[in-house]
Amino acid sequence: DCISAKLEHQNWYIRRTGSEAAVKAIESKGAADKIVKDVLGRLLTHPDAETRRCAGNALVGIVAAASAPQPSKLIPPLVAEASAKEAAARLENEDPRVRQNALEALGGM
Repeated sequence: DCISAKLEHQNWYIRRTGSEAAVKAIESKGAADKIVKDVLGRLLTHPDAETRRCAGNALVGIVAAASAPQPSKLIPPLVAEASAKEAAARLENEDPRVRQNALEALGGM
């Protein structure tokens, strides 16, 4: 909930740090699934464009962290795939801005 609040904050700098925190938080036991699906996936359809962008950037960061040559042993398996699925699921959203953001996130992965 703290990460979600940061990603929805009115200040762009707080949102950006929330995005970075989401990437780091996947290393916490049991947090990755909740962050990817319940927080970032939900925020990909947020009415605010900057919130959507930060959620997409966090998913890109998660994929990068999980796909690194020597990823942290604390990153759960398949988190990169789950992140891509969350972005891909938004490609069929009725809002073209949501679809564009999802496409940009997938392109960054």
